[in-house]
Amino acid sequence: ETDDYRPPHAPLTSVDDLKKICGWAEFTSKPGWDEDFTVCDQCMQGIDAAWASRDALRALGIGDDYVDRLLQLRAGPDGVDGTPDDIQFTTVQDALTRGLGLNSQQISQLQNLIGFKFPVFRVVSTGKSGDVTRTVQMVVSGGGGRGGNPLVISWKEL
Repeated sequence: ETDDYRPPHAPLTSVDDLKKICGWAEFTSKPGWDEDFTVCDQCMQGIDAAWASRDALRALGIGDDYVDRLLQLRAGPDGVDGTPDDIQFTTVQDALTRGLGLNSQQISQLQNLIGFKFPVFRVVSTGKSGDVTRTVQMVVSGGGGRGGNPLVISWKEL
């Protein structure tokens, strides 16, 4: 707490809330600091092992060798995430044991922080027409809307 800031003592409502946390000024001043964060007060999710970046996985205290192993397996032989040759993990347990090579004790320490293929995710879309470029960021829940369509939780023009 400072004279000009009182923490709300509540869940974060946006990634920008992280800028207000005491001690985070240096971190949040770096370019791209927010690329690994999606804040959704309705979601109660952790880090998604299916899509998390190297830095996000390292933030869990997992060693470089283990993280590199998961990323290599996850991307498959072509080295690109989300393509047909990717190794398919079926559960968070599978990703942590086969992907990261963790034992049951290590997994129990991480189980509340990490998950696998969460139904809520962030989409960033950039469109260009002539000299005009627009970017929007959405947090969506896959299949959570009417008729199984994605449900838009938040929408922000960047």
